[in-house]
Amino acid sequence: VSGHEGMKLYLDGILIGKHEHAGSFARMKKSAQNYLGKSAWSEDAYFPGQMDEIRVWDHARNLAQIRTNMFATLTGREPGLVGYWNFDDPAQPGRDLSAGAHPAAFNGSATVVDGERPDVEMTAPRYGRVLDLDGKGSFVELPATLTAGLSEPTVEGWVKWDKMANWPGF
Repeated sequence: VSGHEGMKLYLDGILIGKHEHAGSFARMKKSAQNYLGKSAWSEDAYFPGQMDEIRVWDHARNLAQIRTNMFATLTGREPGLVGYWNFDDPAQPGRDLSAGAHPAAFNGSATVVDGERPDVEMTAPRYGRVLDLDGKGSFVELPATLTAGLSEPTVEGWVKWDKMANWPGF
């Protein structure tokens, strides 16, 4: 979550880190790129692992909001949702289900595979399609306009690292 109160990082619906920087995505130029699995900086760091249920909201979501929908599959029409990729459509795996319809472009060996995520109880696996990234140059590019003008966005997603070397962000 990024906003006027700074940056907040939640893991499994629990706040695990904060930073005072309140610059947010609003300070980025309209042409700034947005990626899944790759940093936006010149020293590219690639993500090794899997992702699913990537959501971008136009507001800072609180702990209760994050936990309420943490395991839910959304419709794409939720208020404030500006981007939503669940990778379930085999014909269009990069389709944005939100009203914004921001298509995702797959690069390198980025692909969608059958995978498993935890269920609500976090005891049994939930099977479905997930984005798979090799950490060696594969990533997904999202339109630059996705985050333009957002002053307090929240980016959510299910993330499974293959390895945690150098803390590659998603």
